[in-house]
Amino acid sequence: MFKRADSILGRILSIFSTLMMLLVVAVATYLMWFYYQDRHQLQRFENEGKVVQIKVDEVEWGREDTWLDKLGNSVYIHFRYQGKPYTSRWVFDTNWVTRGDRIPMMYHAGFDAFRQPVYNAAAHSSHIQSRLIRWSGIPFYQKDNVTLGGLGILVTALVLLTCSLFFQLTGWELWQWIGRFVAFGLLIVGTIYFSYDSWQYFRYYQQIKQNGRETTVVVEALDRSRIGRGSRRRSRTFDGGFYHYRATVQDGGKKRVIPIEKDDYETLKPGDRLTVLYDTGTDDMMPKTYGPDYWQFVTPVFFLVVALGFVWVMMRPDRKQVLKRYKL
Repeated sequence: MFKRADSILGRILSIFSTLMMLLVVAVATYLMWFYYQDRHQLQRFENEGKVVQIKVDEVEWGREDTWLDKLGNSVYIHFRYQGKPYTSRWVFDTNWVTRGDRIPMMYHAGFDAFRQPVYNAAAHSSHIQSRLIRWSGIPFYQKDNVTLGGLGILVTALVLLTCSLFFQLTGWELWQWIGRFVAFGLLIVGTIYFSYDSWQYFRYYQQIKQNGRETTVVVEALDRSRIGRGSRRRSRTFDGGFYHYRATVQDGGKKRVIPIEKDDYETLKPGDRLTVLYDTGTDDMMPKTYGPDYWQFVTPVFFLVVALGFVWVMMRPDRKQVLKRYKL
């Protein structure tokens, strides 16, 4: 009797915990969808719009048209452009605005609307960073695409949790198979995406290696970053871990940040001259002795191994016992 009561209680707690996680992910997905729409619109403003100067006629405080207004220090400004009145949201985390100020705003003719310009530190930097650093051959790392990727992950988690909840409520194995199909599809998409990205990296590397002309640059600074973490200044102290190494170099009147090998990091010092290969087609360079970054293979191999492991489990005669053991 007690065992049965424990079993029922355990099932209720399992359903309740799954339901709570489902609600949390559902709310996060709902908020991410609106955030993605905002980021997508911002991307269109930056790509298709133009920056114009406007004069602020009035500043409206305490207005909360969207949930974003509750998260940041924002006001709504009223102004006229070409004789027509407009209202736009303004975030003053860094820039304060008052009545009578003349400020830059992005205008999009298709939307017939304005948005506050966003400062992009990378775009205003005097340093040209090599694409071999933090590589991405697919235009994923744009504002709207990054958010879309996060939205896709949340939607996938929502589907998996929904299937899990329905299975716990009904006991039908169909829901488990739907969840497994979605998870396997996600693994395949990840494998294809990261494999293509790695292939693009090696094509880019080979283009500089084969077409680059030899030249020399002056080293200004050296740094390294632990893989998966931020940058660190040069240090002789032993610190375990794997690193990417970079050098800031002077190339004529331009400053560039390029990848270097560990040996270069340990032997070079500011003021030294470094032999590099410069490719005019990509406007990029790397040291003559620089080898490809084989860490680019890690992610696609991981996805591939997990996907093959999933297939191997599904082909085993005792797959039901294995899936039950690992709660798949």
